[in-house]
Amino acid sequence: MFGNLLANNQIVQMRMAGALKVNPWFPERLGIVHYELHVAHIFQLEEGKVFSKTKPRAGTEFLLEPNEYCIVDIDTIIAPPEGVVGKFVPASFLIESGFGITLGRLTYPYGARSEPIRFGLKNMLNVENSLDATRAIAFVEFFDLRAVERLPYDVGEEDLKRWMRRKKIAEDSGVFYEE
Repeated sequence: MFGNLLANNQIVQMRMAGALKVNPWFPERLGIVHYELHVAHIFQLEEGKVFSKTKPRAGTEFLLEPNEYCIVDIDTIIAPPEGVVGKFVPASFLIESGFGITLGRLTYPYGARSEPIRFGLKNMLNVENSLDATRAIAFVEFFDLRAVERLPYDVGEEDLKRWMRRKKIAEDSGVFYEE
């Protein structure tokens, strides 16, 4: 056995038991094996070094310049328990819309202190492009590995430094942090 992909009922049960934290919870975002993730904020690069929060144009659309890269904050805080891993899957509309997205994974203890989920997003087109914030940008699937025998895992020095930098950024509520 390699772990279990959680079905929607298992996601709900784990959440109701308090093991999996998803806040805010929108039941309509729950699919058969995933939970939809939507954009809360976009941080765009200014003057080549500082990302600043951008408000949507016309209420729900974010405008990205040709080939522009930005950082996206998701509107949901998720904290999985130890042994449960969240895998992010891009929304397929990004393909037709000309966007590329960089996703990571979600593991314990991330989210326990309300750290935001962040993705990298790039307008892959040579023209301005708009992103509709009412659509799911990605999905998270949960894999339960708690019943699987695992080797001990120690966080390496570089991983620990990277996690501490991310922690500072999350506490700063921004995506740029001067060291």
